[in-house]
Amino acid sequence: MAEDGPLSTKYTLRELDTDNYLERNQENFTLANKTLILTVSTIKFDTNTIPNLEEKEYKIIILKETLNDNINHIDINSLIEWIKNDKIFITGPKQNNNNHVNIYDVVHEFLFYLFNELYRNI
Repeated sequence: MAEDGPLSTKYTLRELDTDNYLERNQENFTLANKTLILTVSTIKFDTNTIPNLEEKEYKIIILKETLNDNINHIDINSLIEWIKNDKIFITGPKQNNNNHVNIYDVVHEFLFYLFNELYRNI
């Protein structure tokens, strides 16, 4: 179950039988080859919500609050090469640890840009 309730049937995804955040994270982590952790530099991040990363390849990306800043300080091509052809588990802080930053908007904007660039490089 998504954090905000059951997933819409328009998504062709398998719904888990639990609403426990840690259990959902663990299942998604198990299914992935790599883990991408996205956070924002001004956000307090509770690492207890992330499964044990010792067994997997992972990257931590510290985002800034604007897309232009992120494009300028992150090597997008290197990140695309790292995620290409793998099952990626993307995680990061929950909105309730926001320090007045809308983490969902920052991450959504960055991922939208990243996946568009990935698509253009296929």
